[in-house]
Amino acid sequence: MKVKILAELEKQTRQFSMNQLDFFQATNIAEFFSLSRNTASQYLNELVAEELLIKVNSRPVLFFHKDSLQVRCGQFIEIQGVYDSMEEFTDLMNQFLQPYDHFTDLIGSKGSLAQLIEKGSSAIKYPNGGLPLLLLGATGVGKSHIAKKIFDYGKSEGIYNESSRFVSINCSEYADNPEFFLTHLFGHKKGAYTGADQERVGLVELADQGVLFLDEIHCLKPESQEKLYHFMDNGEYRIVGDNDTIRQANVQFIFATSESPDVHLLRPFLRRIPITVNVPSLSQRPENEKRELLYHLFAKESQQIGLEIMLTNNLLQIIMNYNFLGNIGELSNCIKVCTATAFSRQSKEDKQAQKLVVEINHLPDYMIKESASNGSLYTLDEIALLHLADLKNSNEKNQRLHQFNQALINLTDADYASQTAAFLASLDCLLEEIIYEEQEQDIKEILYTSFVHSVCKKLAQRYQFSLSNDDIIKFSKLIAQIVEDKDASEYFDKVNALKVQQLYDTMRMNDAQVFQIMNDISDAIKNELNEDLSKIGFIDLFLFVKRFEKHAEHRETRGIILCHGFSTASSLKNTANSMLDAQIFDAIDMPIDMSTADLTKLLLDYILSLNHVKNIIILVDMGSLEIIHKTIHLNQDINIAILNNVTIKLALDIGFKVKNNDSVLKILESVETTDYGTKYVYFENAKREEAILFTSSSDIETADKLCHLVEASFPKEIAVRLLPVDYKEIHHQGKRATVFSEYDVKYILGSSDPQIPEVNFLGIEELIQLQDKEKMNQVFGSYLSYEEQAQFAQNLLKNFSKDNLVENLTILNPDKIVSYVEKILFSLRERIDIPFESRIVVGLYIHISCLVERLLTDKYISNYEDIDIFQAKHGDFIRVIKDSFWKLEKDYCVNIPVSEIAYLYDYIHDYK
Repeated sequence: MKVKILAELEKQTRQFSMNQLDFFQATNIAEFFSLSRNTASQYLNELVAEELLIKVNSRPVLFFHKDSLQVRCGQFIEIQGVYDSMEEFTDLMNQFLQPYDHFTDLIGSKGSLAQLIEKGSSAIKYPNGGLPLLLLGATGVGKSHIAKKIFDYGKSEGIYNESSRFVSINCSEYADNPEFFLTHLFGHKKGAYTGADQERVGLVELADQGVLFLDEIHCLKPESQEKLYHFMDNGEYRIVGDNDTIRQANVQFIFATSESPDVHLLRPFLRRIPITVNVPSLSQRPENEKRELLYHLFAKESQQIGLEIMLTNNLLQIIMNYNFLGNIGELSNCIKVCTATAFSRQSKEDKQAQKLVVEINHLPDYMIKESASNGSLYTLDEIALLHLADLKNSNEKNQRLHQFNQALINLTDADYASQTAAFLASLDCLLEEIIYEEQEQDIKEILYTSFVHSVCKKLAQRYQFSLSNDDIIKFSKLIAQIVEDKDASEYFDKVNALKVQQLYDTMRMNDAQVFQIMNDISDAIKNELNEDLSKIGFIDLFLFVKRFEKHAEHRETRGIILCHGFSTASSLKNTANSMLDAQIFDAIDMPIDMSTADLTKLLLDYILSLNHVKNIIILVDMGSLEIIHKTIHLNQDINIAILNNVTIKLALDIGFKVKNNDSVLKILESVETTDYGTKYVYFENAKREEAILFTSSSDIETADKLCHLVEASFPKEIAVRLLPVDYKEIHHQGKRATVFSEYDVKYILGSSDPQIPEVNFLGIEELIQLQDKEKMNQVFGSYLSYEEQAQFAQNLLKNFSKDNLVENLTILNPDKIVSYVEKILFSLRERIDIPFESRIVVGLYIHISCLVERLLTDKYISNYEDIDIFQAKHGDFIRVIKDSFWKLEKDYCVNIPVSEIAYLYDYIHDYK
């Protein structure tokens, strides 16, 4: 009886809400099981003592199933055995109790079945009656159970009403009688056929506003499928025997099959089922889900017989490793046989102890024979008894990550630098374990893998950050783990708020570059995956990214392993770096069918992402060294050695020498004396001189003039060649033009963009008016400091203005007048509260210079409309102009009239 009480409380606790607590009172539990109040209380308190129930000392006292409550509140909150008051319990529940999820009972709902549940939920949520859904899976995987769970979920979400039904039919029963199937599906009228002595409603009417589940749909004949998909089109049908009355029903269809739908279903029928999901077989389920299945199946039998069940560890090992072709259905039968056999052979002592021990000799005969033949029957050195609670899934992946984070948040600022390496190694081991256990990626992880590929490609250009295929899979697993465990992570943040924040701040202060990379990754996760990272999730991903900071150890020589296969190169790299205890090698994994062009691009992208590297040693598995050699063209001053027939022995030999800072030539000489069977090529890349090109679509003379004006504006000599080039030549020839082979072209400046791929262009007008300091720094940051860039911008305005003055002045010396104007503009900037944009400055140089020449030639402007009003209104402006121009007026013996000042005012304020 105690076992039955425990099982019922487990079920009730999974579904309870805080406004429905009556069942959990000892009195009501006693009434439910037809027990006396005292007997029920005795059982309940014994279960509390065994830490299977919790007790709330309220009035009346309440009892809950501990593990079920743990699931409802999150894995990492500590559930006490006894709560002293209802207030204490209520406070905890208000903070952490999660709404009941109808999929919680579905083992694997957060694991191997997560994608299935997501798609199934989407199918029934779709507006106007949902979308048909097809479940694919072998016999016994639980398709009908899943279909029912989807219906229950729909009911809880209000998609179906209280009267909606889940109607199920197995189509295999009608494989040889399609007419009877249609009669059963649509119903029949009285007298429709012999034996139809009364009218009978069909399944579609019973399932109206609900779900109709058709199992083994592949058994239906083509004519039955055709009738079915016609009904799916518009919801209209006729019952057998009544062709006059058109009836209507709104039915959500869920189909299931264990066969290939492409072979057994009509193409028009299949087209009407937009969502298809695969239900994994038992062998495809992860180990933790298999253990949880065993727990629930044995717990069900325990409730049935009213005894606690215990297992031997060798029985558990055999069941866990056995390939059940009938999947969960066969596993369930195996558990029933084991329990029944053990029960029938139970001793009197065990009966009195209220326990049942299940051993390997209780297994079905066919399993004992098969296990004996393959030698797996007795493989354990020591036999031990296990309680069912030992099988209860606690999501080992989540627990391992949780334990890792518990240790991680104790990392203080003082020991951050010395301890971080150990945590990086620990995180890598954790991810290796997860990958080894899961083997295959699920759909979401495949999506994350694609996402990480995309993000790394963008980051490589910005931060010289790259991952091998093997590392991308690890990163994807970690992201999937963090997203899957989001609720627990957020709770972890809440409980450990101070320590998490301190670690977060420590990482930000000590590793600004990695922190910035992680900010970009976090933004991408938010924007592209629609997921928000918890703070501890951010920290875990930060650590993973930091692993690759040590890949950037500042060695002059770097190694890269390049092999065919999904992760062959990555595996060699990981093994070599681990044995060398240094990050000597990176890896590029090549698909077998990768073209030379794609390989070259991949290799060049990697090489170009490196900083402070003078030598690259490339180890390849096979292929022509000459092809790789000839296709690599670099602008960088990097020497490259390529060796073939890579082995772990060769990689270690070279790695030790790189670690020892041996020269590349010395390393290659040593390889020649070994028996590795490898050949190599070696070539140097002399760095080409950097250049900025100047073009004009009009003629080369204009380009030359622009070039000299810009060159004259630099405050110092810079390490880049300024070259005027023919616009038409580079526009038509592109990078084939001679200048691109002779120089490392950084930018093109001019009046028209010649459209050269991968070479940035800046229009000359944009350059003159350049106010964007970041843009200025992009062009000239390698050659000029920020202060020098500001001086260059000022000089450029002055020189372009002077160049224009030469064309506009007749009697004045442009060099002399420009120096006066420069001082006037400085004074005006200081005294007039109007920002002077570059275009205003250029115009003012010309306007003021021409104004002086007009005064000298007595051709100044004397008329200005409403001059009296201007004088009265803008006296301050007139005084500022007079103060700023006093030196010029004195030296040139001129006096600026108010009319000219008024026009100057208009010129300036037109740009306000």
